[in-house]
Amino acid sequence: MTTDTPSPTANRAPDRWPVDRRVFALAALMVCLLHGPSFVAEHLEGDEVTYLVLAQEMTWTLQHYTTAEHPATRDYPYAMYRDAIFGHPPLLPLILKVGFALGHPERLGLLAELAAHLAALGLVAWLARHLPALRQHATSALLLVAACPFLGFSTTRLHTDGLLAVLAALALAASYLALRRPTVLGCIVMAVTVLAAMSVRYTGILVLPIALAAATVGILQARRARVAMPRAATVAALLLLALAIGGGLIHFIRVWQQWGTWRAPYDADLDAMNDMLTRINARPRSLAWVYQLWIAPVIAIVALPVYWRTLWHMLRRQRVEALILLGGPAWFLFAAWFTPLQLRYYAPAYPLIYLAAAILPTYAGHAQAVAIRWLCILTVVSGGLTSVCMTWVQPISGEIVPWPFIVIPGFFAYYN
Repeated sequence: MTTDTPSPTANRAPDRWPVDRRVFALAALMVCLLHGPSFVAEHLEGDEVTYLVLAQEMTWTLQHYTTAEHPATRDYPYAMYRDAIFGHPPLLPLILKVGFALGHPERLGLLAELAAHLAALGLVAWLARHLPALRQHATSALLLVAACPFLGFSTTRLHTDGLLAVLAALALAASYLALRRPTVLGCIVMAVTVLAAMSVRYTGILVLPIALAAATVGILQARRARVAMPRAATVAALLLLALAIGGGLIHFIRVWQQWGTWRAPYDADLDAMNDMLTRINARPRSLAWVYQLWIAPVIAIVALPVYWRTLWHMLRRQRVEALILLGGPAWFLFAAWFTPLQLRYYAPAYPLIYLAAAILPTYAGHAQAVAIRWLCILTVVSGGLTSVCMTWVQPISGEIVPWPFIVIPGFFAYYN
């Protein structure tokens, strides 16, 4: 009889390529097709204009990193736009600045966003070699990532939410694997992903504890497995991680000195808000959560007993799966507390939720495994329809709108 206790298959040796190559190619094709319209659409949304202005105004040494004096942004409602140093770190503006030097800033920025979405697919395949996810479960995670409206919306625009979501998940995986079995390439990937994740958005500061926790778990797992490796390799990997974290903290130290506090100045001039922001700020927080459950029902897996039982099991065994299972709800709760109203701010939670959905069936009984499977199917359908609406039907929309409000005639009147 099937039980909900962790399955022995968790210790099965991983396949060399545990994801069906045809499904991986299909998911990559889906991502590329979703991104197609973004290369011909206008990019005039507020955040997009902000990052383009920053790329033009700042120097290569990050001097004059501000939008305070530019006519296109100085009347924006949030105080951050009038600060002497812009609050969000400079990764995307630097990419766009290279694009200006090449003559195609928007195109280069969109290529970087597309690369991030494709990298999320690579992350699933990469981790599937090391986590107890069976081939079909890793396949479902690939399709979830490809159809994800939170990643699709952000990465088809010059936004940073999707970039942070992918880079934070990559930093977690790279920090764990680099310290579990240090290699030159693994350490370089760890340093690059941690530095990039901390340099893309203000909330990227949360990557610091994530990377440290993942590295700690990697060291503990190496000891449990009695992996023979030189102490110098571990020390070198930790030093490289420290340098990456130090580099990522430079921007935060600058803005903290300016603000006199660690809290970002999100004070807003309500009269200066456009219709979209006014509508979003007028709705209750709970409506944003209802919309997420509508377009990504897979998030309901956190309500299943197997989720928390598996989390406790992984915590006791000091496994990296515990960080994945903790990370999704933690990112969600952080967004729900600090930036609760716009759906795109919840994006960092979803790559980890999708990985959790691939992990849990290995440990679930039949009934809960079936429930997880159907939640994944519904998410691929509903999330995919929303992604298509946000990229092909309304490629210049400034917010994620669930697909029924766009597809059903007259239904948009009930939005919010």
